[in-house]
Amino acid sequence: MKRKIVAICVIAAMAAIAIVGASFAYFSDVESATNTFTYGNIDIDLQEKQADLETDYVETELMPGSSTVNTVAKRAWIENTGSNAAWVWGEILIPAALDNPQDASQNALHINTYGQLTTNYHSADWSSSYANTPMNDGLLDADHNPLIEGMVTVEEDHLWTECGFQEVRTVDGIEYNVYLFKMNTMLEPGEKSFPFLRQVYMDSKVKQSTITEDGATEAVPCLLLPNGEKYTGTWEIIVNGYAIQDADFADIDAAIAAFASDYEG
Repeated sequence: MKRKIVAICVIAAMAAIAIVGASFAYFSDVESATNTFTYGNIDIDLQEKQADLETDYVETELMPGSSTVNTVAKRAWIENTGSNAAWVWGEILIPAALDNPQDASQNALHINTYGQLTTNYHSADWSSSYANTPMNDGLLDADHNPLIEGMVTVEEDHLWTECGFQEVRTVDGIEYNVYLFKMNTMLEPGEKSFPFLRQVYMDSKVKQSTITEDGATEAVPCLLLPNGEKYTGTWEIIVNGYAIQDADFADIDAAIAAFASDYEG
C-alpha cells in the first residue's frame, strides 16, 4: 500500500517537470503604430445688432409713452464659428420684477421675437400680415429667403421653437424670468441662426414716481410699474447663446439635458 502511494507521487512529479521544461516557441510579432487624430471644436458667436443688422447693439435709454423712444431694436442670433455641427439654443432673461409670464399686460418691459418664424406661429402659406413683418427688417426677400449671408433658410426644421417662460433664475442677486428658444435641427459650421430676438420696449403705462426708503428723509426717483409696484432696480436684459456637439442626441431636448448635466457636473 505504501509503495503504490510513492509511485503515484513520483509520476506526478515527473509530469510537473515535463510541463516546466516544455518549449513555448510560437511564431509571433509585435508592431506599434501611432495614430494621429485631428479634433473638431464647438464654437459659437452671439450676435446682437441694431436695426441695420450691422451696427453692434449699444445701451439705449427707454422712455414710456412714445413708440419712437420706448423701443430699441435688438436683433440677436447665433453663429456657428466652429468646425462641427452643433445643437444650439438661446435664452432671454428679463428681471422678474418687470415681467409677468402669466399676464403680459402687467409687464413693464417687453420683448418681441420673430414669432412668425417659430413653430408656434408658423403659417405655411405666409398669409397673415404678422407673418410678413420681417420683410421690413431687411432679413427676408419676397420669397422669404434670408438676405444675411450664411443665415439658415427659413424652413420648418430651422425655425425656432418658442417655449416661452421656463424658470426663475437668480443672477448676481437679481431674479430673472428665463425664456428659452431652441432650434429643431443642428446648425452647421459657418451658418447663422435666424434671430430669436427682435426688439425690446418699455410699457407705455410706466410712470415717474418717488419712493422714500426706510430711515431716509428725502424721496428718491423711481418708476411706477403697470402692476402698481415702485421700482428702482436694474433694467438689464441678458441674452445667452448655447451650443453642444452632436453625440447621437435624439433631439434638441436631449442635447440641452446633456449640456445641463455636464455643466452642473
